[in-house]
Amino acid sequence: MTVKPELIEYIRTFVRDDVEVNDRLEEQLDRDGWENYALFLNAVFFLAIDLYFDGRRDDGAAIQFVADMRAQTDVGGGEIDPIVAEKMILSVFDPDIALDTSPAMVGRIQTHAIYKALTEKEISDKDLDTLLQEAAQVASSG
Repeated sequence: MTVKPELIEYIRTFVRDDVEVNDRLEEQLDRDGWENYALFLNAVFFLAIDLYFDGRRDDGAAIQFVADMRAQTDVGGGEIDPIVAEKMILSVFDPDIALDTSPAMVGRIQTHAIYKALTEKEISDKDLDTLLQEAAQVASSG
């Protein structure tokens, strides 16, 4: 399975706050289908969180990350379950952490965490492209 270029561009425009292009891509994906989006989003999430935390588990920093993410999120931040979000962040570094939540909550947390991680880390366009391509490769191999 492959990740459509539109999905890659959708995340790129989301991270770069290119609302107009992001809205157009969302309309196109609504028409054409979101195949493999969940797998791709999951891969982007893991890579973005690993990058943000420099590949190291830090429980205190994860708690602060989630608290800041919930406070900064204008749309739906208060709907994010902080305990689940913290566990999701930590699961990047410890695959034995059990997650018990809905797919909708997973997607909501991943979306907000990706945005926070990649905008605060001030990732360059080149590095963002590399991360998204790597995520697409991971999602395609799964």
